[in-house]
Amino acid sequence: MYWLGRGCLLYHRHMTNRAFRSWLGRAGRYGLMLGLLACSPAYDWRETGIERGYTALLPARPTVETRTLPLFGQPIVLTLVSAQAQGRLFAVGDARLPAGLATPERRAAVLQAFADALARNLQGRIVRTAAVGWRGEPGPDLGWEVEVVAAGDDKGGGERRLLARLFVRGDRFYELILIGDTRSMPPDTAETFLNGFRPAR
Repeated sequence: MYWLGRGCLLYHRHMTNRAFRSWLGRAGRYGLMLGLLACSPAYDWRETGIERGYTALLPARPTVETRTLPLFGQPIVLTLVSAQAQGRLFAVGDARLPAGLATPERRAAVLQAFADALARNLQGRIVRTAAVGWRGEPGPDLGWEVEVVAAGDDKGGGERRLLARLFVRGDRFYELILIGDTRSMPPDTAETFLNGFRPAR
């Protein structure tokens, strides 16, 4: 297990093939995003991740955590950069996959394992899965966009919604995760975060 951002504890449970302990506890460029950013004055969007080989937009000062985890019986080092704002959790994760998993034949299995883990940890269900490219557009580096819905927390909150984009590019795995109440999450917030991600060329 490890911690996501400020006090959010992530637990890893066994996935398919007794693989990997799943996680998630309780929890473009600026020029292309100006219209969206203008719609979100409550968020202090800033670019991050450059030192990790990608760029992403987060709405507050990020925290960074790194842990070694088993995936299909092999260790991976997953680094998660996360921030919380307006009661929502935003996170960008990346990891280098072992050679045996960094193949086109295993891509779907890796993406499915992470998608299942997200749903299981939120104690929710996957309601939508779709192929997606960078910035949500079709392209050669297709990944998955996953939407998970779960009941409210023990404080009587509304229905929770998790949006994630998962990618495998070469030997790198990337994930973008946004968690919030479905009734209070403006669409432009998700678009700004999800479409602000770019891997290094």
